[in-house]
Amino acid sequence: MRAIGYVRVSGQDQAENGAGIPIQRKAIEDFCRRERVELVAIAEDAGVSGAIADRPGLVEVEQAIAGGGVEVVIVHRLDRLARDLLVQERLLADWTSRGVKLLSVMEPDLDEDSPERKFVRQLLGAVAELDKARVVARLRWGRQAKARQGGFPGGQVATGYRLEGKRLVVDPEEARVVRRIAAMKRRGATAYRIAKTLNEDGVSTKKGKLWTPAGVTKLLRSAQVRGRISYEGEQVSGKHPALVRGRGFGPLPQGTPTSDTEAAGSGFSGSGKCRRSVGRRVRE
Repeated sequence: MRAIGYVRVSGQDQAENGAGIPIQRKAIEDFCRRERVELVAIAEDAGVSGAIADRPGLVEVEQAIAGGGVEVVIVHRLDRLARDLLVQERLLADWTSRGVKLLSVMEPDLDEDSPERKFVRQLLGAVAELDKARVVARLRWGRQAKARQGGFPGGQVATGYRLEGKRLVVDPEEARVVRRIAAMKRRGATAYRIAKTLNEDGVSTKKGKLWTPAGVTKLLRSAQVRGRISYEGEQVSGKHPALVRGRGFGPLPQGTPTSDTEAAGSGFSGSGKCRRSVGRRVRE
């Protein structure tokens, strides 16, 4: 009997129960030696949610099955295969229809046809799904509590800051760009004019791309640059310093280009410049 193993872990799984990839691999290898099963490969998904059906490791399993090279899929526990009951049952139904069995090191007889075994398997799947939902809820509550205390709850870091550990700290070079944008706006420059000027000066965004009017607007409306933390519709004073006072500026005037395509149609291409990272001017 030829088998392929499947191991999976997400960061939260490993933190919760310590069932890391090496532990799962060893359990599967020991099981195959003990049961005299030929293990042809072990597919792996590291840091991937069990609620997602389309995973690289599962694709490898599917390819092995489609190629006719295996008759058995082996997991350490059922929740390594899926933490969503529908995903679990769809996989099992598909594999069973192709004559492939699922074996679990920790839970025997998962794919037996008896109503009792099917009930137990689906109950295990439902419990795994419930456990995942509880973990997600705890993480969400933790982020929410941190945000209410002014800490960074995760997500996108605005231009002008970087992460040190889990804290937002000012990035001096990027902060100069943010203050320059704010000063230009206070002098009456439009978002279009600000973006055009930055691009002409070879100043790129945090991601090394061209500035757009919409990007300028989004930056100065950001809670972070005003020293605040925004999470799920709530805003509180953050533990990081503000770079811009006030709300920056209001909505873009009607007809202002909000994308590179619209800007190009207005005579603004923003191309033809050698660029460096945000905050650096290009010497020509």
